[in-house]
Amino acid sequence: MNLNITLKMPNKVKFYYLIKLILLTLFAFFLFSLLGGRTFGAIMTWLMVIFINIPVFIYLLLDYMNFSFIVKDNDIIVNSGILIKRSKLIPFDKIQNIDLKSGPLMRLFGLTRVNIWTSSPAQIRIRNKQSEHTPESFITLYTEDATWLQNFMSHKVN
Repeated sequence: MNLNITLKMPNKVKFYYLIKLILLTLFAFFLFSLLGGRTFGAIMTWLMVIFINIPVFIYLLLDYMNFSFIVKDNDIIVNSGILIKRSKLIPFDKIQNIDLKSGPLMRLFGLTRVNIWTSSPAQIRIRNKQSEHTPESFITLYTEDATWLQNFMSHKVN
């Protein structure tokens, strides 16, 4: 992975999103068919595809197309946003933890999600008297690149 160059997520991320939606649709068809019969299941599945899956896939595709990042010597810049563009500069000395996450479907595509955690209070959301933690930013990469990025940032943090 090169430094100081604008990078994008791998093309396989699009197919990962598509397969995930297809599997969700098949599960919904099975569930709807169990609850109301085959015809009800087919109707509900088509409604789900038209009103949920297609808009969600379009959103994910636009999000994918508008996502980029730049790894520099001392920080990482993450650019995202479809209508409202965001650019986050994350200095390596502010990073608390970098973890890798990869489920069975992601591993099938050779992908891994890099979660970047800082000490920012914006990562903590309180809902219904429960705290919910989200990473400062995340990037989905090929597993080899994700491991390299984790090692590179970890060495810069320490």
